[in-house]
Amino acid sequence: MQEITGSDTATDRRVALNAECIAVPFLDGHIPAVVVDGRPRVVIKPVVERLGLNWASQYTKLSAARWGRVVLVTTQLPGDTQSRGLATISLKAFSLWLAGIQEGRVAEHARADVIRYQDEAGDRLEEYFFGNLGAAARLSPAPLALNLDLSSLDEGTMAYLAQVGQALTQTSQALIAQKAVTVRQAKELEAAQHKAEVAESKAEYVNNFVDPNAANTLFRTFCGQINAPERKLREHLRAKGIIYKKLAGREWSKSEKRWKDVHEWNAHASYKTWFHQADQPDAPRLHNNQMRTTLYVTPIGKVAIDRWLKRNPIEGAK
Repeated sequence: MQEITGSDTATDRRVALNAECIAVPFLDGHIPAVVVDGRPRVVIKPVVERLGLNWASQYTKLSAARWGRVVLVTTQLPGDTQSRGLATISLKAFSLWLAGIQEGRVAEHARADVIRYQDEAGDRLEEYFFGNLGAAARLSPAPLALNLDLSSLDEGTMAYLAQVGQALTQTSQALIAQKAVTVRQAKELEAAQHKAEVAESKAEYVNNFVDPNAANTLFRTFCGQINAPERKLREHLRAKGIIYKKLAGREWSKSEKRWKDVHEWNAHASYKTWFHQADQPDAPRLHNNQMRTTLYVTPIGKVAIDRWLKRNPIEGAK
């Protein structure tokens, strides 16, 4: 099997292999495939064009991917009048390539096909080539004609050979099923890795360039943003074990001419990322010279509290 890394040009066709094209029925058409060295491969260009993608850019992507392994094969597609050198990839590479397509970036008329291909094409190819005897025969050498004289074997030996044959059949079926699972897992892993890379980039940007306290919002202001009564939301969060009130000190009330207790709000340990306790250096000190603090809501807390309130609404709040 010869691999290519360049574009689909006449120069590349000089290394092409010959193989018969197999039209695997799928949706309202087919997926063209060939069998090379006993393994099925997908003729990729017709699929790229079916999904409304640019062939040149997709070929470059496949050639650069470590899992791409593009092989040029000379074959005649259904409906064509002659054999041509066409790029092919393995079933595993086909599934990984499909998983990497973002349906939001393809033409609107092709999005439904992209989703169907991502969800079903890999399984359909696996089923066609490995899931039934008729298709599997294309990938296997002709059965050996064994002219063995078993007449001299006793019943115990015959029973043992039957058990061995049954075990081999079961093992073969298990390996075929495992291969199908592996292909589906590869698609899921590729999609998960893409999401993780996006999330990691966002997290790295926040860690490197965003002041962690710059986007904090005063609790009272946050209540106004989500249209929640401040007093009721404080008590609701306290009742659910998210924040708590503690005695911070006392202050002198000129109007009442007496000392009054001053309480502050803090977050329980499990919810520290939702809130930020900020010092208020310009506010009057308490009787013990302790600096006052004010509760702020962090960006993480804003999203978390908003979601939490949808599951745990404030009773009586509109």
